[in-house]
Amino acid sequence: MTNSLKELSFLALFNSVADAMLLANDEGQVILANASALQLFAYAENEIVGLSVEALIPPTSREHHAQLRNNYFKKPEKRSMGGGKNLVALTQDGRELPVDIGLSPIACDGKNFVLVSFHAADKQLATEQSLKASEERLRLAKSSAGLGVFDIDLKLNIVRYDALIRQIFDLSPNNSADYDRFVAAIDAADQPSWRAVFDHAKKSPDDCEYQIEFRVNNHLNKSQRWLYAAGKVIFIDNVAIIFYLLESSLYYIFL
Repeated sequence: MTNSLKELSFLALFNSVADAMLLANDEGQVILANASALQLFAYAENEIVGLSVEALIPPTSREHHAQLRNNYFKKPEKRSMGGGKNLVALTQDGRELPVDIGLSPIACDGKNFVLVSFHAADKQLATEQSLKASEERLRLAKSSAGLGVFDIDLKLNIVRYDALIRQIFDLSPNNSADYDRFVAAIDAADQPSWRAVFDHAKKSPDDCEYQIEFRVNNHLNKSQRWLYAAGKVIFIDNVAIIFYLLESSLYYIFL
C-alpha cells in the first residue's frame, strides 16, 4: 500500500462515497453527515448535526426504534437493519423514502459510534426499472404504429407534444405551445364537439376515458387530416370537481 493511500483519512472517505451516510453516537445523535445524506434528507449540515436519528424515521416507529438502538449498542455488529422488513426514512420536508439501511460499529477513544448507510430499496429500484422499460416499449410502439402523443397541463394551460404531433398541428419545434394555439388548429366545425368531450371527461372521474374524431387544418402545407383520439383524463389530486381544471392533466394519443 502506498503512503498516499495510508494517509487517506476517515473523513475523506466518508465525504467521497456516493451513498448517503451518517455517523451517530451511542445516544442516537447525528455527528456527521456526508453530502449525499444532506441531499437525501433535504437538511443543511448545521440542521442535521446534533439531530436525533429518530427524527429521520416516521413518528409511529420512533419509540420502538429507540429501544432497538439501545439494544444494538449492547452488542454492536456490522449488519443490515430491519431483518428483511420494508424500512422508511423521513426527509425534512416530510417525504417518506423506502430504503435499505446498513449498520457498521466504530469504536474511537473509548466511545462507540455507528456508521449508517442508506440505499434505495430494491422494490423502489425495480419500480424505476419497470417504468423505464414501459417508457421504452411505448416509444417503440409509437415508432412502429405511427402514434403521436401529447399532454395538456391544465394548470399552466400549455401543451407538450412529440415530433409527429408537431408536424400534424404545425407547431413550434420547442415541443410546447399555448393551449389556445393548439386548439386553433382543430377545424372550427369540430371544436364544439372537442370541448364537449373533454369537459365531460374532466367532470366525471369515474368515466374519464374518451374517444373522438376530428379534423386538423395545417396552415403551413394547406392540408387537412382526420384524426382519431383515444385517451384518459388523469386527476392528480383528490380535489373538488370545480378545481379539476386547475389540478389535473389530460393525456391524448393520436392515430
